[in-house]
Amino acid sequence: MIRVVVDDLAAVVADAVVRPTNGNLEAITPALRRLELAAGPRFRDLCRVQHELAVGAAVVTPGGDLPAELVVHAVIMARGDKIGLNDVMPRHLRTAGEVATSVTIPVGATVSDARRQLVLRTFASTGGDASRTAKLLGVDADEVKRDMLALVNAEHVDEEGNGKGPTAVRSGATVKKSAVKKR
Repeated sequence: MIRVVVDDLAAVVADAVVRPTNGNLEAITPALRRLELAAGPRFRDLCRVQHELAVGAAVVTPGGDLPAELVVHAVIMARGDKIGLNDVMPRHLRTAGEVATSVTIPVGATVSDARRQLVLRTFASTGGDASRTAKLLGVDADEVKRDMLALVNAEHVDEEGNGKGPTAVRSGATVKKSAVKKR
């Protein structure tokens, strides 16, 4: 059972508490800093990451000296005022040592999903160079920029490059949000 409590997280007795953080798992408010201090020095050591995490990532650690057994650190903040491409592109694609020579598209994937995957992986392999990506894919650089902008804005783009409304992007998959019917 999930119970929502609005209180000082350092005093909440629960199986787990959710702690909003930035990409380095640092406290983003004074209240969250107090939680970190209450959890003890071992907890702070567990909150060190080798690389900055992307927005939407989550890490689970023991609760340290907190009454909660576990702490779920949810990354909700990007570096700047806007969530950029580097914030949504998976780190393994941004920092790949070798350029992928193929992309696997699962059976049943739409052409739109295949295009999105191909553009994203090629863009990552070029280090974010839209012109080079376009040249490799045989498309116009404006199409690549439009596709990447649509990804950053969580907008679905079909095969013709037309925006089709909001989507939720999670771990490389895109899920179309359903329309709300009025009664």
